[in-house]
Amino acid sequence: MALAASISFLVATTGAVMASGRESPDPNARLGVWEGQWTFHGQLFETPYSHAAKPSGTDDCIWVPGKSYMVCDILDETSNPPVSDLSIFSYNRAVRTYTHTVMETDSAPFPETVTIQGSTWLAQTHFSDRGKVVLLRDVYKFISSDRVTEYVTLSDDHGKHWVLRFQGTLVKAHSSRSAR
Repeated sequence: MALAASISFLVATTGAVMASGRESPDPNARLGVWEGQWTFHGQLFETPYSHAAKPSGTDDCIWVPGKSYMVCDILDETSNPPVSDLSIFSYNRAVRTYTHTVMETDSAPFPETVTIQGSTWLAQTHFSDRGKVVLLRDVYKFISSDRVTEYVTLSDDHGKHWVLRFQGTLVKAHSSRSAR
């Protein structure tokens, strides 16, 4: 479910600044802000690409061995039956780019390019629908190390007008153990 995956990408946009207040010298380490178990709740709006709903659930994020990827298992507990999606955050040192790849149970995986400015993460992608290119922006704003706000907007007119698809909040319940 795109909503659940977007929510997990909420997690991906937080923590660009370390506890010391300075950015990590290791770009890959910035992904660690997502590590832990998060709860989410929000509002999905009626759009040509979504139906109104109030999703909530959990987002469990852990490092894979070697800490090259942050993997998040997203469970939307309000779906009937509950839906589990997966998202992966990574950093490509060769091209100096962050990516967020979303894998939903009902669609093909899709990559998002991520830019980080301070405590705001912006994940962007596009898809085709009936001959139109639809732009998608997923914005995560870290209010603190354990609270993130997210909103997702869509545009089918090359960015002239944006429609709000989702807005919500993620709250870190507790840290998880990293994979070794």
